[in-house]
Amino acid sequence: MYETQVSSLLQCSQMCLNQRPQCRSINFEKKNTRSRCQMNNQTRATKADELVLDKVFNYYEPIPVRSTLYSSPSAVNIVFEGIYMVKNVRTKRLMLSPGSTVVKQGSEGGTSLGTRILGSDGHYYNRAFWKILNHGQGRYLFENHETRRYLFSEGDEIPGDRGCEGGAAEAPPCLGSDANYDNRAVWKLVHQGDGKYLIESVGNFRYVLSYGEPPVRNEGGWAGSPKCVMADGNYENRALWERIRNWSIRFRLKIPIHILD
Repeated sequence: MYETQVSSLLQCSQMCLNQRPQCRSINFEKKNTRSRCQMNNQTRATKADELVLDKVFNYYEPIPVRSTLYSSPSAVNIVFEGIYMVKNVRTKRLMLSPGSTVVKQGSEGGTSLGTRILGSDGHYYNRAFWKILNHGQGRYLFENHETRRYLFSEGDEIPGDRGCEGGAAEAPPCLGSDANYDNRAVWKLVHQGDGKYLIESVGNFRYVLSYGEPPVRNEGGWAGSPKCVMADGNYENRALWERIRNWSIRFRLKIPIHILD
């Protein structure tokens, strides 16, 4: 880890890009004047046990995104990926993954052991933190930071136009799965303006929708939290979500190796 002072996240990011391939991720602490920039030679993937909770630092890592300006496969841009909470605009609830932690992807052999995704009033045990991973061509995987389960869509394709089912009462479940079976864990983020998104399944074109009402008190856990389902439409704006980076807990990569000095 190498630490220096910078004026902005952009400057910290650019410094890391200039140090590639030695610099593979950054920890950034925002301050009013000079902010702290820590450059790491590892990522959360290579040092998963070193990704720790932190009160002041945000963790970022570079991911390649193909440029729309060039046809060459080698022409890429770099953006920094973070860890997010995903909050429903209508119910004000956080998308939470209950269930056990996945040890090995695909070890469950299907979705029979998958657990229902819930709309929670809090981020209990970090189960409302999600890594939004670039899957290429404008598609994404949502991997839960704690359970390592993917956001997964059950159900058939929409049988007609949006809203043809007339509501979400019979909508199939939204699960936390141990693998991307049949590409049902691949999603498109459909921007609706002002930082709000529809989360649309690539597999069946359904939206993640949050049941329930906004929390009016501390519910003390997710036992009674309403479920999220896969709806054919954005009923009452319950399929509208916003991404919240580092809402109340932050992360940093704690690497004791100094190769960038």
